[in-house]
This record gives sequence, structure tokens and C-alpha cells, in this order.
Amino acid sequence: MKERSFWDYLAMGVAAGAAIGLVVMARRRPDSVERAKMMVERTARRAMSGAQSIADQIAGRFSD
Repeated sequence: MKERSFWDYLAMGVAAGAAIGLVVMARRRPDSVERAKMMVERTARRAMSGAQSIADQIAGRFSD
């Protein structure tokens, strides 16, 4: 059997952390404040990406 390297242990740690994180997140449902915060963040991200695409279109018109 080969000797395990740092990267092997790192990969195992990441996999274990992801598994534990999924179990913890699946058990705990977000309360109303967290749900509202997530919705506000999602709306803000959509607004920012929309504003950026509009700014890119305007910049494209002036660069022609």
C-alpha cells in the first residue's frame, strides 16, 4: 500500500467536511429572517447582473 501524501489527506478532509455540512444543512431549516435575507441577496445579485449587462450594452454602443 502506498504512503498517503498531504493531498490525499486534504481530499479526505474536504470530502468529510462536505458530507458533514450536507447533513447539518439538511437537518436545519432556515428561519424566516434567514429566508428573507437569502431572497434579498438573490434579488440584489440579479439586479447587479442586469445593471451590468445594460452598462455593457451602452458601452458597446459608444465603442462602435
